[in-house]
Amino acid sequence: MSGQYIAPQLLPVNKPDYAWDAVDNLILRYRYEFMPKGIVTRFIVETHLLIDDQDTVWRNGVVLADDWARAEVTENYSRNTINVRISGRTKKPFLEKVRYELWKIHESYEQLKYEELIPCNCYKCRSNQKPQMYSYNLLMKYISDNRYNIECRDSYKRIDVRSLISDITTQLDPHDMTTIEGNLRLLKEEVMHAPTRAPFGFYQDNRVIHKTEIQQYGVGDNVAGNKIKGDSHANSQRISELDSAQLCRAIKTLLEDLEQDYNPNTPRGQSNIHRDALNAIRDDIELKQALKDSFKAGLGENLMQMIGHPLAKSLLQDCKNLL
Repeated sequence: MSGQYIAPQLLPVNKPDYAWDAVDNLILRYRYEFMPKGIVTRFIVETHLLIDDQDTVWRNGVVLADDWARAEVTENYSRNTINVRISGRTKKPFLEKVRYELWKIHESYEQLKYEELIPCNCYKCRSNQKPQMYSYNLLMKYISDNRYNIECRDSYKRIDVRSLISDITTQLDPHDMTTIEGNLRLLKEEVMHAPTRAPFGFYQDNRVIHKTEIQQYGVGDNVAGNKIKGDSHANSQRISELDSAQLCRAIKTLLEDLEQDYNPNTPRGQSNIHRDALNAIRDDIELKQALKDSFKAGLGENLMQMIGHPLAKSLLQDCKNLL
């Protein structure tokens, strides 16, 4: 507000009490070789209009909020780290705002050396308070070298590098429908070791892994889909559990991206999201074909549950009628 100013040196030292929804957060950490003083206080000044209730701020941290997401940014100077976590409906876009503001501050320092760290999303790290962390630059180098799997040092599982990147940013193409090569076996291994209960109520179906009969669980956004028992359908082999997982991820990401443009809490906003999502699916040849194959294989109802978005059911119903 005009005429009002923030004096970071006058902010309270102690962290205030505030509620935080810790379910399904996006996490990011910055680790500095040498951490200059004042990064977080500069960040607070730059983002002061977004401070939650204009009072959830202290010397070493701040909580930001818009209509659909919240961000907690805290500094641990003794460990040379800044920790970021995001909750809410549109987490990725809000995280990108935070990353951009921190990037501007980082660029103002000459030869500042730091790592941007992303937590592992394997079954073991998802439930761990101290997950394995990967450098963003290292992950991008993997992608540039066409290497798409990296091993978690805690669970020894190979993790899809693109899924780690897509956990924190929308910069990668949300319609990148990866082929099955080599990943189907890895996904089965993770499913076999996953908890027997999905922690946040996502779709699950208890089955025994045997030939074409697949056990599936939903944990976070990493949802394993159905595969037709037997080979009675001509396209059953194409609709593997990995195909379904990627299809659900693509549609969910599409809907979440459109929530940046329209308010999902109003009928008009929901109608606009539905319209633009339907048009995007029509224009995306691979996504459209994957949906057609899924409907032919009888997986439409499962997809609606697996996507886990309130607009998914009506969107898929219209897709089924029009494709």
